[in-house]
Amino acid sequence: METFHRFLILLAGIFLFGIGVLLGLLELIAIIDPVGTKMADDSDPFGDPHIPWYVHTIYILITISCFFLSWLLFRSIEKTK
Repeated sequence: METFHRFLILLAGIFLFGIGVLLGLLELIAIIDPVGTKMADDSDPFGDPHIPWYVHTIYILITISCFFLSWLLFRSIEKTK
């Protein structure tokens, strides 16, 4: 049971790390090329893609928290060995 529990913790850590990497890459692309990452906007399809600063902040905080939580999970596995 101990091995299965550590496997689940490792799986959760890998999942959180993957989400962190994905969100980080998407945020980097959104900062570099905001026109290319503009979502569908029927009211103004070719308009300026103004993304408020707090949206970038939220994505960056979620990315950092995913990396931090995955680090905590990996560290907890190392402590139980």
